Amino acid sequence: LLGALIAGIGAAVQAIRRTQGDDRRARSALLAITVALAVIGLFDHYPYTLLHLQLAWWSCLAATFSPEMRALTPPH
Repeated sequence: LLGALIAGIGAAVQAIRRTQGDDRRARSALLAITVALAVIGLFDHYPYTLLHLQLAWWSCLAATFSPEMRALTPPH
């Protein structure tokens, strides 16, 4: 679990550095959600034991370093 989180956060930080504008803000928000769920996991078991929180946690991390962010940002 720790290895996957460390590798995912490292990839997310690299993806944030590569992008600019709205994509950068969206990636940063998704990474913040991932870190918040990890911090909640330090005090409570829900992010580890409940399926929907596991899905939210890993989905936010995967979407943070996904190659295309246009589906997550509203059109101008």
